[in-house]
Amino acid sequence: MRALSSPINLLPHILTVLGLIISFESMYLAGIGDTQTSVRLFFLYLFFDCLDGAMARVIKVESEIGELLDRFADRIAQCVCPALLYSLFAGGFFHSLVSSLLVVAGLIRLTMPKETEFFRGLPLFVPAICIEATVYLGWQLPWPLLLFIISLTLVPLPYPRSGEAIGGGGLKNVLSAVRVVLPILAVISPEPLEGWIMRALLLTAIGFGIWPLLYHLKS
Repeated sequence: MRALSSPINLLPHILTVLGLIISFESMYLAGIGDTQTSVRLFFLYLFFDCLDGAMARVIKVESEIGELLDRFADRIAQCVCPALLYSLFAGGFFHSLVSSLLVVAGLIRLTMPKETEFFRGLPLFVPAICIEATVYLGWQLPWPLLLFIISLTLVPLPYPRSGEAIGGGGLKNVLSAVRVVLPILAVISPEPLEGWIMRALLLTAIGFGIWPLLYHLKS
């Protein structure tokens, strides 16, 4: 992989910064009560998060700055943004206290070494998607369930990060397509279809979170 040496190598970092700006706007809209647009912008951020990684692989560039920037942007968008949305939607000090634990979990995860094939612990985007999708649908995620999901992010079970970790092939292609297609559909779909897209995202996130957990319990 090349380090930063030409302007084109800055493209992944520009995409990361754009995603960070989008997540800030998502928080702003949540604050003024426009939750549906806020949720759409969150999923636009997820699309940009896929895009910056894909761009880095295409131009074959990586750097410590890019890694730090990406992890920082992820903590803002996947922890602070959904925690704020849940606090505003559910209301009350206790619900905001529970959702703030997602931010704490994100900070703790920063201290853990990053692996190339696996997440160690439930990926932070799982509780984030659960919050964002349920709020869009007008459902209040029960705080004990949210607390349980957040706690799984700190249990060091391996969750597949790369195609190699899940055996590659067709499953890799399916998961890659889902990761890109569903978030962008959540952004552009008209309202009658949007609810079904949110349900699909919710089920996908829950399925991704449960499958490795059941596998390790069975083992």
